[in-house]
Amino acid sequence: MSEESQQRTKQIFEMISFLFESFVFLYIGVAVMTSNAMQWNIIFIAFSLLTMVLARAFWVYPLCTVLNVKRRPRIPMNHQHMIVFAGLRGAVPFALAARNTSTKNRQIMLATTSLAVIATVLFNGGLTSWMIDRLGIKHGAAVVNRRNEETEELTINDGDTTPAPTPGQNPWDKSFLPRKWYNFDAMFMKPLLTHANPTRNL
Repeated sequence: MSEESQQRTKQIFEMISFLFESFVFLYIGVAVMTSNAMQWNIIFIAFSLLTMVLARAFWVYPLCTVLNVKRRPRIPMNHQHMIVFAGLRGAVPFALAARNTSTKNRQIMLATTSLAVIATVLFNGGLTSWMIDRLGIKHGAAVVNRRNEETEELTINDGDTTPAPTPGQNPWDKSFLPRKWYNFDAMFMKPLLTHANPTRNL
């Protein structure tokens, strides 16, 4: 397709995605106010929200620590804090909880899930920009400039002799496993599923 066709196609799918997403969250909001299949348990809701935050933190920080062993550049701590904060819940958990509300416990689960979706979307989603600025995370043009500087300094810092990324290689996933998966995807999966030629210079 031409460049203009690609842009128009992307815009159409973005619009469709926005419409369906809006419909889902409107449905959740209406269901919370009008549904008779919900039982509210404040203690369980508070415990669930706290558990979600702690569980996300217990996964994010150790995994980022493991990735940072071989990764250049490392995932900074303020980015890890942002990953924990960005734990939004959406339509999939709500749909799973709404499948069966035949018992009181299942109705409590539906009510808790609905409130968790609304709370994370409004609170976490609404404060995303504020949290990014609060944590001092660079974004936009500043990120591009910083990445270019880090790419040039790969052979200097910490005695790292990693060569600069070659065309066809993901330049920002420097850890071992993401790099190997990217190369496998470019060499085998994309040609198999899209009938495209493998990316060169992997």
